[in-house]
Amino acid sequence: MTQKPTIGVMGAGMVGGATIRYFQTAGYPVVAYDPDPNKNFLDPKLVADAAYIFICVPTPYEAENGGFSLAYVHQALDMLPENKTVIIKSTVLPGSTEALQEKYPKLKILFNPEFL
Repeated sequence: MTQKPTIGVMGAGMVGGATIRYFQTAGYPVVAYDPDPNKNFLDPKLVADAAYIFICVPTPYEAENGGFSLAYVHQALDMLPENKTVIIKSTVLPGSTEALQEKYPKLKILFNPEFL
């Protein structure tokens, strides 16, 4: 029997929590990181070892800047080692994935909308 890859989730709020539960229910080993001490997912190094890493962090809307803040997405990506496949589930504007890929060329960055 083939072992399922470990799934990492950064951000354990509404979207991250649903992502964690889905993969656990499907039988995948899941590790998570969230800086909120109430969620008990405090070690980002565990996520760094995962085969696939889902970024599910907040992207607060900033009307004055015309879009969503990617500050938490950048913080999450900055924690990851090279050669990782990263799936953004946070709300971002079209073109954000391309811009993130340019800034982080040693990561493979994909986008999967949070509603899927």
